[in-house]
Amino acid sequence: MSPQIRFDAKSSVPLDKDQCFYCYRTLLSPSGLLISPSSRRAYCDDHVHLHIQKYPSDTTYVRLEKTERTKDEELSRPDKMIKLEIKEEKESDKYDLVTTPIVITNGSISQFEPSPEDTEAMKAIADAQSAAQKDDVKAWTQEYTPCEHTIEFKQSPIANVQLKHCAQCELDQNLWICLTCGQIGCGRAQFGGVPGNTHALAHYKDVGHPIAVKLGSLSKDVMDVYCYQCDEEITMPGVAGLLKTFGIDLDHFEKTEKSLVELELEQNLKWEFNMLNDEGEELPNCLW
Repeated sequence: MSPQIRFDAKSSVPLDKDQCFYCYRTLLSPSGLLISPSSRRAYCDDHVHLHIQKYPSDTTYVRLEKTERTKDEELSRPDKMIKLEIKEEKESDKYDLVTTPIVITNGSISQFEPSPEDTEAMKAIADAQSAAQKDDVKAWTQEYTPCEHTIEFKQSPIANVQLKHCAQCELDQNLWICLTCGQIGCGRAQFGGVPGNTHALAHYKDVGHPIAVKLGSLSKDVMDVYCYQCDEEITMPGVAGLLKTFGIDLDHFEKTEKSLVELELEQNLKWEFNMLNDEGEELPNCLW
């Protein structure tokens, strides 16, 4: 029987793919890591046999190898960070990620020819958010509360709500849906990143509908809700039911963009601070 790679991308079980389960090797280590779709854990070549000793039937893996790209020049830090104006830096912009289908038989690690289903599963594993990334997002998440404009909130849906692009331009990303009427507007232009013509904000100024929800980051677990009148991110009681008014069922809605928290975390983690002495000379790194 040919080996098969099957991966449930919607499972609530975390995917520990950043570090070997038995040691400190990572995806950036030589040969990367072997990801087990069944155990949802990562193993280096030296320690995968420890897993197989416990689970002999688990023989199919995906090798993930990550290589950091060199940058010709670093982007300078902006003088001021503005709300909702955060650059999205994709992992594919920083790393080359290689996936390889692997089968282990009698202790021998070998590659096999993937089927279309295997290729799709490998891509899902490569794209999936790791357990460590989810923990970082959870730790960074602020406690948001409903604002006064969520009290006795009433909807007045427009006819023929469409979710594909901004109602005022052709942008099909960074989209926000007005929770009152369902009109789609693009967000604010983001520093050095995703474009935006501020049509969601313009809609609020025109008709006074204060609350909008970001479409691309919608999922059962994450919802970016923003009140333009308060100029703050908020929580909205019963937002899942309100979205169903416009045909959006979170049980079947696929997340395609990073949430505001993920973007903020990424933006803060990417700053690199040089350690200099009084003469401006860079200090040596004593950690390695």
